Amino acid sequence: MVIRSRLFGKGVGMDLDLAMEKLNISGKIYATFTLNMEAPFPHITHLNLTFLEKPEVWFSVRVLKAVQMMEVPVLKTWIHSLVMDALVTALVDPGKLDVNLTCHDRPTPGQDMGDTVAQGVLTVTLSATEPGHMPEDVRWLVLTLGEQHQKTSHLSPRWQESPSFLINSLQTDKLTVKLKSKRLVSSITLALFELPLSNYNLDSAHVVETFLQKKQTRLYSSNFPNIAVRLEYTALPPIQLDQPETSWPIPEAAGGATLP
Repeated sequence: MVIRSRLFGKGVGMDLDLAMEKLNISGKIYATFTLNMEAPFPHITHLNLTFLEKPEVWFSVRVLKAVQMMEVPVLKTWIHSLVMDALVTALVDPGKLDVNLTCHDRPTPGQDMGDTVAQGVLTVTLSATEPGHMPEDVRWLVLTLGEQHQKTSHLSPRWQESPSFLINSLQTDKLTVKLKSKRLVSSITLALFELPLSNYNLDSAHVVETFLQKKQTRLYSSNFPNIAVRLEYTALPPIQLDQPETSWPIPEAAGGATLP
């Protein structure tokens, strides 16, 4: 640590660089964490640190990057006593260091709970329906739902993948699928498919099978693979952290006997 200081007054004084080195503090610390469920993970808002007794402190001070002040006995005792008095007053019980760990820029879980908590999980199973008509160039799919993105492997004759997404609302969420391919050193979008979840009545049907219908296409890309889509929606049970844990029923074995 380098501290810029000034000796004497204005006009006749001089500026000095004081370097504090080899700081060593040894003692017993009592730490107190303040937890809050409304704070972001790890849910700690404050940290209090205090020494239970006077700690052992040692350091060295250099002036002008060369003169070792702690080698002068009188200055050594004087500087050490000043630092110890300030340290004891600030950090030894009842003194303490209070650290605020709350980030005011981040939203807390209590803000807009209805818009941020997932209501269910959507599993999208995509598969090639005509293995013999697969294009020769390298192609893949990019699936987007809100801020969630999934990239599939390259399409092949026996290709199938099943990515999953968290669903906030079946009425407003929309799944977008892009068919991508390589051109020289970059990738291009050959086709764009849009699947508004509100069109499939997933809250009651839960499982829907369909095909990708082109929303936008490139003029020079007419050979599209036929891809079947299976949408499977699973609703998530509501969880209240401030409520006691719900006891789940014990399954029964064959014959009506209750498992131990």
